[in-house]
Amino acid sequence: MLLIIILLVFGGYYLFRQTSRNGLSRDKTSNAEEILKQRFVSGEIDEDTYNRMLKTIRS
Repeated sequence: MLLIIILLVFGGYYLFRQTSRNGLSRDKTSNAEEILKQRFVSGEIDEDTYNRMLKTIRS
């Protein structure tokens, strides 16, 4: 009985960690897009570079 409880706890923890990682991945992509947009607006990169890098981030 104790072994089943331990397995359930570890299984729940594993699922929680996987869900958290997926959420962080989306946040990182969003943050990367924002940084890229700021670089484009400030003139640091041109439109072709912006579009190429944006496509890379989203894939």
